[in-house]
Amino acid sequence: CGLGQYKVSVGGSFNTYSPGSSVCLCRPGFHRAASDLPDSACTKPPSAPRSIIYQINDTVVTLDWSEPLDRGGRSDLSYSIECARCRGASCFPCGDSVTYRPGQVGVSVRRVVIRGLLPHTTYTFTVLAQNGVSAVSHVSPASSSVNITTSRD
Repeated sequence: CGLGQYKVSVGGSFNTYSPGSSVCLCRPGFHRAASDLPDSACTKPPSAPRSIIYQINDTVVTLDWSEPLDRGGRSDLSYSIECARCRGASCFPCGDSVTYRPGQVGVSVRRVVIRGLLPHTTYTFTVLAQNGVSAVSHVSPASSSVNITTSRD
């Protein structure tokens, strides 16, 4: 291979960030997950989920959102939901009384039903997008948030 290229087998070659590398190193901002092969393409974390839409039914909230514009070059996209109960400018995590269906972490669908909320209370829900390199990127996952106030009854 020429200087600045890496070749794992006969055939095509991969550009590498470091000249003369024995493995294909990732450019800054791109990563390889621990489960990826050394000759796998380098990828990046996804961009933020888009267009959160919510429905309120008393103390139950349904969140729907659109896929990020950029999946980071990976197919293993998942979502996590954070919930904060707010009073004025102070917000606190929702706690164990709140439930999420199908789940709160590692959700592969773009819809979550949240139950166990208090009446006439303001909440901030944050949807985070993650993929296989999010944990090794050392940056916070891209996210979108929505503020919702439950009904009085």
